[in-house]
Amino acid sequence: MLRRLPDSVEKDEGVRVAVGELKLSRGAEERLWEESRHRAARAERPILSPQDEQERNLLALAMACGDAGARELAGVWPEALGAEEHRRARALLAEGLAGADAWPEPLRPLWAEIAARAAEIDGGERALREAVYRVQLPALERRARELGEKGEEKGYLEVLALIRRLKAATRGEAR
Repeated sequence: MLRRLPDSVEKDEGVRVAVGELKLSRGAEERLWEESRHRAARAERPILSPQDEQERNLLALAMACGDAGARELAGVWPEALGAEEHRRARALLAEGLAGADAWPEPLRPLWAEIAARAAEIDGGERALREAVYRVQLPALERRARELGEKGEEKGYLEVLALIRRLKAATRGEAR
């Protein structure tokens, strides 16, 4: 995400804040600085689907919330995330592995993007909980359809009730 912005004092300040807030190791700090530069040398990332945006925002919120984020992600079903790299990132963050050094090399570009988003995010545990609900909702809806098609009425009705509670919670109607 930082690569999309022109090099500027504001961008440098954003990286500095991310490094400080995430307490990055020297190596991770250097990689974040490197990832934020060379905008013209790299192809722009493709525009993400709404689902991928939601999932990456969830991962960034979890990273920004530290231990609370790890606990919240531990309760997210891996199947609720559409991309395999997002499922792998969820697992790492749920284990408390937020530093780039703990992530395998193929996932480090994703780590850099998530870390940049985490540094810019304005939201706490409530925003994280809502993001979890929004990411898991499509998986629940798929499950309800499957149960309905199989004729498993009890399970179908239980999942529909859960869907209603989640939707109400994301609108701030229930707690």
